[in-house]
Amino acid sequence: MCRISLARVSQLVKKETDRFVKDWLKDSLQASWHWYRYEYGVQRGSIHCHGVAKLKNDPGLCSLTEKALKGYLASKYRYGKTKYAV
Repeated sequence: MCRISLARVSQLVKKETDRFVKDWLKDSLQASWHWYRYEYGVQRGSIHCHGVAKLKNDPGLCSLTEKALKGYLASKYRYGKTKYAV
């Protein structure tokens, strides 16, 4: 039976994540920025990574989301179905 320490596993995951960021996010997908963090699962202690990146071909999802939300809230407000003002 092979036992690998938690520190060693963390090093391996970080190494693979760094490689993914360089090869895919930066080189292939041309991300203009990225952010990620590591987290350990509460029950099993398994490490995993959460992250987000802004890609070069992003059509402006933040502004599109704001526009959609304003339209949704306006339609709800117009028909008196919500307490939220636009």
